[in-house]
This record gives sequence, structure tokens and C-alpha cells, in this order.
Amino acid sequence: MATGGSYGQQEVLNAVYDPATNTLKTSGGSGTGTSPSSSSSSSVGGGNNTYSNLSLDFVATPTVGTKNIVLSAFANTVLSSNLSVLNFSNGIVKRISSTGVVDSLPMTSIVWNNGTLTLTLANMTAVFASGDIVAVVVIGPDKAFNEATDTQKSSLETRLDPVNDAVTTYPYGHSATNISTGTTAAPITTVVKSGSGVLRGVVTGDIGSSWQATLYDNTAASGTIISILKPTNAGFIGFEVGFTTGLTIATTGTAAGNLTVIWR
Repeated sequence: MATGGSYGQQEVLNAVYDPATNTLKTSGGSGTGTSPSSSSSSSVGGGNNTYSNLSLDFVATPTVGTKNIVLSAFANTVLSSNLSVLNFSNGIVKRISSTGVVDSLPMTSIVWNNGTLTLTLANMTAVFASGDIVAVVVIGPDKAFNEATDTQKSSLETRLDPVNDAVTTYPYGHSATNISTGTTAAPITTVVKSGSGVLRGVVTGDIGSSWQATLYDNTAASGTIISILKPTNAGFIGFEVGFTTGLTIATTGTAAGNLTVIWR
């Protein structure tokens, strides 16, 4: 497992409470209670295995009149479904009173109730009072590693859109669709692509006579217009714009011409 958690723990140890803003500032400067991510490690999983309410991984609420801290609103199930007393054995808990007094709470005798997600610090000298807040850091499963499949959770392939940007789908970068343009008497509508994508550009070849091409973000010749082309010379017209519903081109004119649409 990754060992990057020590950095996050040290930040909490060096944290200073600011009663004016009711935040816990780390030694890194003027932070507002967010613990920095730990550095990547050399383990198989990589990533970060430090979890804290400072970095919004969960909410930690002390129960007034008790020695209990209830964890809730987990950012994901990676930690909540795997928590045990072992996770807290190397953890850190700090209490900040309503007057700004900070003390490190003893972790020498702890109880974890997985049903109620409650941590009990049995060796606390005083129960939680009204206005107390806590900073909790625990070590858990690597956030970037799937233990069940022994694989990284994020990769180049999963980051890419499997339809529009997958390397295996478009190994040569873009697709091209050639269209013989229509005339006023016989207009032509071509659905180049259904669904979202990117319009790279249009190459006008045979410009025919007085024809135009209307580009729609749709699967029909209606709706949102991307552009209206009225070419008088052959050449390339660059776009680099995205479309969401589809790419449809309607052409009409006096004499038919020819164009090529470059897209992905």
C-alpha cells in the first residue's frame, strides 16, 4: 500500500486554528482547512491513501457530552466500506474548542462502530463540549488503486471519451466525410455524425456555382446552426468546435460542388 499519508498527518500536527475564520490553517501558509494531497509513492497502487475531513473526504462531528465522533457524508465508498479500528490506529485527531484551544486527542484506546460510523476515544480526559470541532486523519485504501482487480482506477483510456476520443476508435486522429453538394432543385442533407463530437474543419474542393452549406448541431437540418458557408474558392476552413447532438450539413446552390468534412 502507499505510504504517502505521513505528509498529510504532519500537516495536521502543524495546523493552527484561526478563531476569526473558524478554520484550521496548515503550516503551508494561509490555507482554509484543506489538507494538501500527499505525494505519490513508489507502491504498486500509487495515489493517496490519506483521508481527512480537512480534504472533504468525510464529515467528522463530535457528539457533545461524549467521547464520540460520528463520521458521515463520505465522498465515496472506498473508505466507508472498508473502515475498521485498524485505520484509526495510525490516525490523528485534534480538537479545537470554541475559544480556539487546540489539543491532540489520545488514540491509545479507541472503539470503532461500523454500524453507526462512530469513533470513541476512550482515553479522552474531557468529553466534547458545545462548539468543539475536530480534525480527523486516517489511513485507508489507496484512492487511485482497485484492490479487487489489482489495477489503477484511472488510465489514459478511461479518461478519454470512448466514443469521440478513444485512441482505439480513431487511431489516425480524425474521420473525413466527402459530400457532393446539392442544388436548389435538389438540396442534399447529410448526417455526418450522431451524438457529440468535434468539427475539425471543412475542405472545399469543387466550388460549383453559388452554393452554400449550413452546418447544424443536430441530427437533422434544423436547430442550432454552427456555421453557414458560401465558398468562392477551394481551400480549408478550420473550426475546432464541439457539437453535442450531432453534425448535419444541408447544401443547396445553382450548380453542385464538393466538400469534405473533417471530424471526430
